[in-house]
Amino acid sequence: VGVGVDPIRNLIYAADDTGTLNVIDGKTNTLIATTALNSELVGLSVNPFTNRIYISDFTQNQIDIVDGNTRQQIGRVPTNIGPSQTTIDLLHQRLFVGTNASVSVINTQP
Repeated sequence: VGVGVDPIRNLIYAADDTGTLNVIDGKTNTLIATTALNSELVGLSVNPFTNRIYISDFTQNQIDIVDGNTRQQIGRVPTNIGPSQTTIDLLHQRLFVGTNASVSVINTQP
């Protein structure tokens, strides 16, 4: 399971191993939306400035990109085998993805 927070919009994103992205209102702790993606979602990072969510899809060896406004998948970026944990460098607009054997670096500039 991957969890990330958008502090600007007070939203919590939780991705699970069934392929669902859950969106929780941080003020009320209420589930406000779900988005069906692929299977076995692992790591998750949020860029609150671009309102993009980046999710590791372990099974498909890719990062799923979700638009925070529409909560729809808007892209995919292939990674090395077994993407798992992610972290985002907001200053340099880079996503770092831990994989089975390396680290993938993805440019997140719009």
